[in-house]
Amino acid sequence: MRITDFGGFADFLTKNNSPYHKDGIKVALFQANFENLEKYIRSLFASIAYNNFTGVKLYEYEGYYVSVFYAYIKAMGIELIGEDVTNKGRIDLTIKLPNAIYVIEFKTDGSNALSQIKEKNYHEKYLSDERGIHIIGIEFGIKERNITNIQWEKVK
Repeated sequence: MRITDFGGFADFLTKNNSPYHKDGIKVALFQANFENLEKYIRSLFASIAYNNFTGVKLYEYEGYYVSVFYAYIKAMGIELIGEDVTNKGRIDLTIKLPNAIYVIEFKTDGSNALSQIKEKNYHEKYLSDERGIHIIGIEFGIKERNITNIQWEKVK
C-alpha cells in the first residue's frame, strides 16, 4: 500500500501492518487496558525525532502533547472532543467509544492531572450516558519528553 492512497496514512496506523496496531493504542482503549495504553503512548512519543525540537521548545508545553495524541487518535477514526467544555473548565480530551468514555487530562512537570479531573468533576458531564466512564491523568516530563506518570480510575 502507498501512503498516498486515499486514507492510506490512517490505514497504515490502524491496520495490522502498523507497528502501533498489534496490542496498540486502539486495542488498549477498546479493552480499557491502561498498562498497554501507557506502553504504547510512551512508544509513540519516544519515536518523535529529537531534532524536531531544535530551536523550538515545543516539549515544554502541554498543548504539544495533547496535539500529538489528538492527531493520532483522530487518524484512527475514533470519536473524540478536544477542549471539551464543562461547567467548571475544559477537559483536555474526551474519547467516546461504543462502551466507554475516557476523560483525559494532560499535564507537564509535576502537576497531578488526575487530581484536576476529580477536583473539577469533569466526568459529571457524562454521568447520564449509559457507557462506563474512565478518568485518565497523563503527565509528561519536559526533560524526558515523554510520559512520567499515568493514573486512571473507573468512575462509572
